[in-house]
Amino acid sequence: MEWDAVYRSNKVEELPWYTPGLDRDIAGAIKKLGLKTGRVLDVGSGPGTQAIGMARLGFDVTGLDIASIAVAKARARARSEGVRVKFVVGDVIGTRLRPAQFDLINDRGVFHTIDPERRQAFVHAIRRLLKDDGVYLMKCFSTKTPGDWGPHRFTMGQVRDYFGGDFDIKSMRESVFQGTLKQSPITIFCVMRARKRYKTR
Repeated sequence: MEWDAVYRSNKVEELPWYTPGLDRDIAGAIKKLGLKTGRVLDVGSGPGTQAIGMARLGFDVTGLDIASIAVAKARARARSEGVRVKFVVGDVIGTRLRPAQFDLINDRGVFHTIDPERRQAFVHAIRRLLKDDGVYLMKCFSTKTPGDWGPHRFTMGQVRDYFGGDFDIKSMRESVFQGTLKQSPITIFCVMRARKRYKTR
């Protein structure tokens, strides 16, 4: 998908994944984990609402998106709301962001857009950016969402297969994708911790 074209030809507030506030599952996970400060990366930041929501909670947030138009609109939104967020254009796979600098990475709908041949590289990129024991929050479409439109769909077993080598999966449950659709898609919401890397001589 050509993401700049999506943001060029549509009103942000009408996009299927748009929600004005912080996703309830993300807010709940942050509260349950007792996280109050730290460096956060919001991948696929899009409209910027999730990054802004986490910045309001006191986090030092970087928003990363492949679409330059989305980043421009997110920057404008943050300025208008008086919230400080660093927004960056780029693909998380091959990003120049410094490794092992983030305490938390939020992925609300990126993994499920990645094609099969790039998924392992995506998983490794997420792990590379996280500190040891850092938290990864991930929400993706479930196979319980009917139809074949939009993102790829996954079972919980498939999510474990992709992430189990680099992460300890702390929780995984069914949820929904809040947005502008009349019927919210069924999702899998996961809380993971990055496995510690063992240094070799």
